[in-house]
Amino acid sequence: MPLTDHSAAPGSVRYKRIRNCLFLSGLSVFAQLYLFQSLLAPLCTAFSLTLAESSLAVSFATAGMAAGCSYWLSVQTPCRANG
Repeated sequence: MPLTDHSAAPGSVRYKRIRNCLFLSGLSVFAQLYLFQSLLAPLCTAFSLTLAESSLAVSFATAGMAAGCSYWLSVQTPCRANG
């Protein structure tokens, strides 16, 4: 099966869409990390934790996202150099 060229030239519509999608996905990742911060006080009372212990929920969420990114980086197809 022949490889097709999926490159996006800077300034093209495809390039702008890819750039915007990357920005929005990064924004959503950080928004999801901050979602857990409002849950820290209820975690303290529900599970008799200190604030430091309950903040591990944010740390574990960050580690989970890093593991997910590492997985997708390991399975992506390598890019070909143009030229």
